[in-house]
Amino acid sequence: MVQSMHSRLGVEAVNGDGFGVGWYGAQETPGVYHSTEPAWNDRNLRELAAHASAGRVFAHIRASSGSAVQQTNCHPFRHGRWLWMHNGAIADFLAVEA
Repeated sequence: MVQSMHSRLGVEAVNGDGFGVGWYGAQETPGVYHSTEPAWNDRNLRELAAHASAGRVFAHIRASSGSAVQQTNCHPFRHGRWLWMHNGAIADFLAVEA
C-alpha cells in the first residue's frame, strides 16, 4: 500500500480511488471484495487480510483516469470462474462484446 500513496509510475501520485481483491478458494467461483475507499483507510480489508487464506489472489489499487469512483469500476472483475484486471479502455467495446 505504500506505493499506492507515492506512485511514481502513473499520472496521479496517490492511487486512492478505490481498490479490489479477488481470490480463488474452495468455492467454485472466486470471491471478490471492492471498496471506493482508499485501501489504507478500509478497516474491513485489514480484517479480511488477517484471516483469509488463498492460493491465488488478485489485488488492484485504483487511480481513476476520469471514470467515476464507484464499486463497479474497481478491479478485479469477475465473470463466472474468471477474474481479471486491465489498465485503460477497450476500443470498440460494444463490437467486441457481441
